[in-house]
Amino acid sequence: MLPKTHAIIGLIFSILIYFVFHIPVFYAALIFLASILIDFDHYLWYVLKNKDYSLNHAYYFFKEKRKKFEKLSGKEKKTYKMPYLIFHVLEFWIVLFLLSYLNKIFLFILLGIGIHMILDYVEIIYKKSVVYPKISLILTYLINNKRKKYLF
Repeated sequence: MLPKTHAIIGLIFSILIYFVFHIPVFYAALIFLASILIDFDHYLWYVLKNKDYSLNHAYYFFKEKRKKFEKLSGKEKKTYKMPYLIFHVLEFWIVLFLLSYLNKIFLFILLGIGIHMILDYVEIIYKKSVVYPKISLILTYLINNKRKKYLF
């Protein structure tokens, strides 16, 4: 899903949570920011792979690759390696969950990430895309090493 969609839906949910649960504005803002900034891992991956720090280049790189990927059949999609998205995976969420016992800020960040991931999973199901890069780094590593080629 594109960042604009995540921003709009993240804002709507943050406002709803603010009014329904009467949380402080700071926590609502954390939910909103986390629902968008989770995608920073796409940028990190781009920088590490391409040695280019341009946010604009990264955005258009992923947008172009996304169009190409969406045109592939389900069988063809499985032949490509996927990027490692460190904030979209269970391992990261477990760390946030454990940190939430130390400070509840992490719980609100986790909530924002949850909003983001629900949208990602809806899109994955709708477009019949590849789900493993948004589940686990370990799973992505294991699956990516099976004689696959790079799309990204």
